Amino acid sequence: MLGVAVWVMVLGVAVQQGAAIDGLLSCGDNVTLLPGERAVIQSPNFPSYNNDENCMFEIRCDPEDSTDLHITWRTSPFLVPFGDFLVYQHSNGIETLTGRDTPTKTITDTGFAKFTFVTDGSITGIGFRYFIRCYEKTIPTTTTTTTTTTTTMPTTTTTTTMPTTTTTMPTTTTTMPTTTTTTMPTTTTTPDPTICI
Repeated sequence: MLGVAVWVMVLGVAVQQGAAIDGLLSCGDNVTLLPGERAVIQSPNFPSYNNDENCMFEIRCDPEDSTDLHITWRTSPFLVPFGDFLVYQHSNGIETLTGRDTPTKTITDTGFAKFTFVTDGSITGIGFRYFIRCYEKTIPTTTTTTTTTTTTMPTTTTTTTMPTTTTTMPTTTTTMPTTTTTTMPTTTTTPDPTICI
């Protein structure tokens, strides 16, 4: 089933949106897929490409930051003689495929991939056919276990005994003086008339 092609102007350049979604893309197609949609790219005239080809496909999966592209193939992934190559650009870098190479990044980290197929003027070959599907990224469930450790610190009770000082006040006994009155015997002296002074 082929999707409806819509042309959009992006920075003054016509970009085909939704062209041949769920179908075969043509050289030069720049498409945006939605999750669940797929597209097929292949070398021109697959399974027998011509000399002097320069064919580019740019595929986005919307939104790029929460989707990825899965790339698969059903036959020999890539049969291109040396001198001819496919440049595969994805979020982690660029791969140049030739001979019987296969893409090492079959799931992109973001919803973007660009393929450029270039041939020289000598030997031709079978070429390639890739099936590309847009998927929403699955967010892995993370289980977090929290362990609470309670450490009881030993309690130290410090008892300080203050020295007891007993101050004994000196006892003063005050004894009131006792006055003793001594009565002297009274003597009456009578002068002796015989004595003269």
